[in-house]
Amino acid sequence: MSHVKTNIRMAKYYCPYCNTNKIVEYESYFKCTLCKSKFDKFDFATTEDKSDLLSLGELKGIAKVLKKYKPKGKDLSELFEDINDDSEQK
Repeated sequence: MSHVKTNIRMAKYYCPYCNTNKIVEYESYFKCTLCKSKFDKFDFATTEDKSDLLSLGELKGIAKVLKKYKPKGKDLSELFEDINDDSEQK
């Protein structure tokens, strides 16, 4: 009988898109080696339903659109205030 200990641990992160644990970790994000999607580690840790998680590419696309269409003279936080005000009035 061998006295060698084997540590088996589950992957901390997995790809919410293709459900693989074949990922590469970086400091603040991880990348799926199969579908090449990148995800923020903080977002992954704080999102309960991982199927709702957006990739970094999707988040950048949304930010680009918001920046393009925000009213002149307003920053993005003011844009979100306007959106919240509109939804409360309905």
